[in-house]
Amino acid sequence: MFLFLKKELTTWLRSPMVWIFFLVIALLVLGAVSSDNIQIGGASTSVKKNAPSVIQQYYGIMSLIALLMTTAVMNATANRDFDSGFSSILFSYPIKRSAYFFGKFLGAYLIALIPLLGISFGALLGPLMPWADPNRFGPIYWEGHLQACSALGSRIPLLSAS
Repeated sequence: MFLFLKKELTTWLRSPMVWIFFLVIALLVLGAVSSDNIQIGGASTSVKKNAPSVIQQYYGIMSLIALLMTTAVMNATANRDFDSGFSSILFSYPIKRSAYFFGKFLGAYLIALIPLLGISFGALLGPLMPWADPNRFGPIYWEGHLQACSALGSRIPLLSAS
């Protein structure tokens, strides 16, 4: 399983598609955090733009957009070996099908989380922009970012909030 997981991760980390998805989400959140002209979700007039509740709201809304990106990643992962005809060669070797499928699935799952990290990247980079109003930002609360990420991976015991 780990052989297929490693192969999947190295293949996807070299692919520009994941990094383009990351950049799109990061730029959308960066624009929402650093400017009053772009809004994601409801208006936050009296709340700091990098408050934990706002970050969690960004994760909730942007995860709907990232769901489409996740579909593209999973589809490409599932079809890659079958489209190239490599699956007939691969399955002729004595490997377990479960190790193959779970390794590929876990790799695609981990890669699909990378674009969602663009939300935190954009939210952390937004206050540093020269046009951003410094009065609209408070201190960085890492717990808000971690809780938002753990809500996305709440089925994984290591990431679930207690």
